[in-house]
Amino acid sequence: MTITIPDELDDFVRAKLQAGEFESAAEVVTAALTAWQGQEVYRAMDRDEVEHLLLEAIDSPRIPWDEANFDRIIESLREKHGAA
Repeated sequence: MTITIPDELDDFVRAKLQAGEFESAAEVVTAALTAWQGQEVYRAMDRDEVEHLLLEAIDSPRIPWDEANFDRIIESLREKHGAA
């Protein structure tokens, strides 16, 4: 796939690459689209349920609160609500 982006977004991508945050423009775009996808999934969910599940996970002594567990929680919510 080939895309054309506005100059200001091109500058943003180049800045991320120069800062060493990503190894390729494709990684920058993938990260941005993944974040956007997550926002779309969140918007589609019942916010009260999401808040309840996140608070439950944070307060649970059985689940350490770290990035890996957060990712698992988000993935389970995506699966439950049929989002990719």
